[in-house]
Amino acid sequence: MYHLGIDIAKFKHDFCLIDDDGNIIIKPTTITNTREGFNALLAALKPYDSSSIQIGFESTGHYTENLKQFLFENNISFMILNPVLVSKRKSSQTLRRTKTDKIDSTYIAMYIKETTYKPYSSLLYHTGELKRLTRLRKQLIQRRSKSLVRITNVLDVVFPEFKPFFNNQLGPTAMYVLETYRTPDNISKLTLRQIKQIESIAKKILDTNHITKLVSLAKNTVGSASNVNNIELDICIQDHNLISRQIEQVEHEIELIMEKIPNNISSIPGVGKVATAGIISEIGSFELFDSYEKILSFAGLEPSTKQSGAMDLNGHMVKHGSGYLRYYLMYAAQTILMHIPEYYEYYQKKRNEGKAHWVSISHVAKKLLRMMYHLETKNLKFEHQS
Repeated sequence: MYHLGIDIAKFKHDFCLIDDDGNIIIKPTTITNTREGFNALLAALKPYDSSSIQIGFESTGHYTENLKQFLFENNISFMILNPVLVSKRKSSQTLRRTKTDKIDSTYIAMYIKETTYKPYSSLLYHTGELKRLTRLRKQLIQRRSKSLVRITNVLDVVFPEFKPFFNNQLGPTAMYVLETYRTPDNISKLTLRQIKQIESIAKKILDTNHITKLVSLAKNTVGSASNVNNIELDICIQDHNLISRQIEQVEHEIELIMEKIPNNISSIPGVGKVATAGIISEIGSFELFDSYEKILSFAGLEPSTKQSGAMDLNGHMVKHGSGYLRYYLMYAAQTILMHIPEYYEYYQKKRNEGKAHWVSISHVAKKLLRMMYHLETKNLKFEHQS
C-alpha cells in the first residue's frame, strides 16, 4: 500500500508518496493549483495501482475545493484530515521548528500510513456544498432584514403612517403597494380597480374599506415628500427585491442537492427542506457523535450553571458552539409547533413555568434534536404517536 500526503496552499500544492515501511517513493514535489498541475499529479501516480494508493490532505477551507472536485471527477478516493491531529503527530516526531510545505507533505503521508483510512464520500462532498449554501442563505436573510430596516427608516420620513397601517409589518401586501406605487402621492390617487387588485393580493386580510383608509392616510400624510427621499426608497426596495430573488435561487439549489442526500429528518412534519439542509450540513453525520448530548454541546444549546436553557438571565443566546447549527435548530423548533401537538404543549409548559419565548423555543429545539438523533442513528422515519 502507498500513502500520498498533499499539503494544500492557495496557489500551489506539495505532495509526497511513501510505502508501508515509510520509504519515500516520490520525493516532495510541487504542483500548481491549475489543471496542468492536477494532471501532473495524475501522471506521477500513473505507474502505481490507484486502488493501492491512500490519498489525504488537511481540511483547509475553500482551498481544497478544486482538488476535491478533480479527484472526484477521476474516481480517485481521498481522505480529509484534521489539521490539529496531523500537527500533534508531527510534534511527537520531532522537536525541530522547521516548517516547509514539502516537509509537511511528508508528515501528512506518514500520518495517513498510521491512521485508519476513511475515504471522503460523495455524500460528504454534497454536504459540504450544502453547508456553503445554507450559510449563504442565512447571510442573505440577515441582509434582507437590514434592507427592511432601511425601508422603514425612509418610510418614517416619507410616509410615517404606512407601516402602522400594516401592523408594523412589511409583508407581501405592503411590499406590493410600495413596489407598485412608491410614493404617498401615487397611493392617494388609487382607482377602484387598483384597490381591488390590492385586495386580491391581500387574500382577505384587507378589504376595500381598509385600503380606502390607506388612500386617506396618503392624502393627509405628514411625511416629507422630496425627490431624494423617493430615490432612496426606490433603491432600498430594489435592493430588497434583489436579495429576495437571490434567496429563492439559493433555496432552489438547496432543494436540488437535498434530493441526493438520504435522511430521516425530512420526515418530521414542519421541518422543511431548508431547515433540514442547514442541520445536516452543519452536523455532517450524526454517527460522528457518540451521544445526543455531544451534538447539543456542539450546537451551544446545553444549559450552564448561570443560564436557563441556552439563554442567560437577560434572554440572550449563549455565544458558543456552532451558530449556524443553532440558528437552523431554533428555526425548525418554531415551525414544528404548528405541526406536532406534543411540541406545542411542551412549549406552552415552558411558557407557563415563566420562561421567555426564546428560552422556551430553545427547550423545544433540544427536544427536537434528541428526536433527530434517534431517527438518524436508528435509521427510522418519524411516526405520529397515537
